[in-house]
Amino acid sequence: MPRLALVLGAGGFRGRASLGVLRRLRAESIPIDSIVGVSAGALIAGYHAGVGWDADECIAQVSRLGSRMLLAYGVSHSRIPLLARLAWPSAEPVRRWVELLDAASFDRLHHGLRAIGVLAYDLNSKKVVLFATGQENDGVTISQAVRASAAVPFLLGPVRIRGREHEYRLLDGGVADAMPVSVAFAPPFSADFVLAVDITRDPRPGLRRLMPGLREDRSERLIVVRPRVASGGTIFTRRGSVRWQVRAGEECVTPEVIAQLRGWLRVPA
Repeated sequence: MPRLALVLGAGGFRGRASLGVLRRLRAESIPIDSIVGVSAGALIAGYHAGVGWDADECIAQVSRLGSRMLLAYGVSHSRIPLLARLAWPSAEPVRRWVELLDAASFDRLHHGLRAIGVLAYDLNSKKVVLFATGQENDGVTISQAVRASAAVPFLLGPVRIRGREHEYRLLDGGVADAMPVSVAFAPPFSADFVLAVDITRDPRPGLRRLMPGLREDRSERLIVVRPRVASGGTIFTRRGSVRWQVRAGEECVTPEVIAQLRGWLRVPA
């Protein structure tokens, strides 16, 4: 069967719309071979593929996560002891989620996925680093990679990791590549087709922004969907916004998109 990669881009709390895309694809029984995630997309990839949460469980869990809890988790790692102690109780739910991720592995995936990829930006090498199934990853775990990719600068990052051969100072991969489509076409994923979820604030259509780094033949094997969540926050969010963000993700996967995917993957209706 042809391989479909799902690329989940950066966008902070707007990334919850990607869960709507994921739920719609699963409801339509569209087979997903691999997921490539960055920033918020890395979190979804990690918990869906690595921990094993389905789309509904992911939505239920992120509904609990708000700006105050995220800020508390960031402050709980402060070097100022008093601030860290004050923030510690409010950050408890996030720490429990991190423990679940710590038990996950790049090589033990769920929901029929063959591979997962996570991108983070390394301040030491000044390069984007890919951690993925099917490669050694310098000893970096899926938990470390996901947390680093989602490490918002000045709040959660940089994340310092000592690999087997290199030392990293990693932070939000979205600062360098907010929608890593070209990665999905390359090894170790080698996708035949890609569906990318664009939740950036860039007003240009996804394909126009990607074309300078995308081979023309690959553009014909790519669908970019863009949920209407431009007004959503990156770090700050409104209470109750999860429902409409998820709905926006579901609605952008139109019947035409589903029909195109079925044709590519030879999946009957």
